[in-house]
Amino acid sequence: MNQRQPWLIVVAGLVVVAVIAAAAAFAAGRLTAAGAAATPPPPTPTAPWPTPRPTRTPTSPPPSPTPPAPPTATPTATPTPAPTPRVSLLKIQDLGRLESTDFVVQATVPIKDDPSGIWERVKSLFGTDELLLVATGEAIAGFDLQKLQPDDVVVAGDSVRVTLPPAEILVTRVDNQETYVYSRSTGLLWKPDKDLETTARRQAEDKVQEWALEHGILDRAEQNGKLFLENFLRSLGFTDVTLLVRPRSEVAP
Repeated sequence: MNQRQPWLIVVAGLVVVAVIAAAAAFAAGRLTAAGAAATPPPPTPTAPWPTPRPTRTPTSPPPSPTPPAPPTATPTATPTPAPTPRVSLLKIQDLGRLESTDFVVQATVPIKDDPSGIWERVKSLFGTDELLLVATGEAIAGFDLQKLQPDDVVVAGDSVRVTLPPAEILVTRVDNQETYVYSRSTGLLWKPDKDLETTARRQAEDKVQEWALEHGILDRAEQNGKLFLENFLRSLGFTDVTLLVRPRSEVAP
């Protein structure tokens, strides 16, 4: 036997084994491919659907606070108008003396002690007792309502008529603190008269009253007094007020 035959047999055997192995590998590969084709690929994971949020039942907003109802006003009884007040003679007389005007006057009063007999006349040749008084006084004028007569007040409904007495000076006085003796001299043979200053003060009151009368104190007192009384009567409810003043000639001195 040729020596090459064993190698050829070996080589041939190896070739057969290789062919069988290749065929088996090929068959296995087809089977794997077929299996891979038959087996579906795993599903691609899809994003989950969003879970819908639970529908929230809309809630109504809290009710607005209801303002409290205004308190019901308790009806008040309509006041019954009082009857028109009436004025009487006594009510007006109760006002007393209505002082409506005030004058302040300054006066100078020279006064001396006049001789009354022959001897005093002789002494007066050497001087007498005399002084000069500077006085500050006051004169107040108005109506003395206590002089009203029963028929001087007439009332008819809302009307009233009053007849007043004439205006007069009610007070005349000297202010002692503002009155002083400016100068005084006494004669050589003359004795000072202790009442001379008192007499001068009395004359000062007369001068104050005289000056006030000359400067129309009574007319002004009448105007002011009537205005005051008219307002007073209207405050009592009278709508028609008539004020008259009795002439001075009708008044007994």
